[in-house]
Formats: sequence, structure tokens, C-alpha cells
Amino acid sequence: MGLKAINDEAKATAVGEVLAGLGTLSSVARRHGISIGYLSILVSRARDAVETKAKKSALKRKDSTGISNLEVRVHKLEQKINRIFK
Repeated sequence: MGLKAINDEAKATAVGEVLAGLGTLSSVARRHGISIGYLSILVSRARDAVETKAKKSALKRKDSTGISNLEVRVHKLEQKINRIFK
């Protein structure tokens, strides 16, 4: 059996179909002529890439919220200190 080169467009389409739930991993792999194991690896990589971006944006939102909360707390402390020493 010879090795068959699969173009990037077929890989991307297959991964997209699996992620969209348009078929099982094996049915999509058969349809596009990709091995199930290889398609599984590609789908896992795609999920990891999306998950990592989602985690980073959530962390960024959390950091900005934490900074604004800290600013509010510092401001309240400044007001209390000013009241004590005036």
C-alpha cells in the first residue's frame, strides 16, 4: 500500500466536520480518505488550540476585573486613612 498525500483543505474540512458534529470520527475519516488515528490527532490539536485561546481570554478578563477591584479597595483604604488623619 502506498502513502496517499492529503491536502490541507481536506484535513481542515474533515476536522471542521468532526467539530461541528456532522458525523462520527470514523465516518468523516472514511469520507475524506484520512486514517481515523490521524484525524483524531488533528481534531485534538484543534480543540487544544481553541481551548487555550478561550482560557487566555478568560484569564485576561479575570485579570482586568481583579485590577479594577484592587483599585476600588485601594481607593476605599485611602479614604479611611484620610479620615483618620484629618
